[in-house]
Amino acid sequence: MSGPADRRRLESAFRHGMRVRINGEKGVLFRCDKRSGPGHYWKVRLLGGAWVWPDNLIVDGPGDEIGTCANCDLPFYRRAGSGELICARCEAEQFGSAVRATEPVPYQPPRWRGRRR
Repeated sequence: MSGPADRRRLESAFRHGMRVRINGEKGVLFRCDKRSGPGHYWKVRLLGGAWVWPDNLIVDGPGDEIGTCANCDLPFYRRAGSGELICARCEAEQFGSAVRATEPVPYQPPRWRGRRR
């Protein structure tokens, strides 16, 4: 990336729960709220449990060839020779596939049933 403007443009394409790879390791992208005040930041939790910054992330996909999504401009894995132009995430958003099925379930605190004593 060449500067802050490019980073902001790419961060606008980030989605909470997006499956990604960083340096070949699979992980999930999370939008985290700042503790010190308003705002948020992005972190990736790798399958091994480590938290890393989303530098050099590539959207996970079924193949080994890397292409650039025509919709969100993020790099993504695609099948070799398939000629896919958009990543699986953008395809799901555009064509109405079950996008929510790929996202982690948000924490739901238990609800009280009945009366408190």
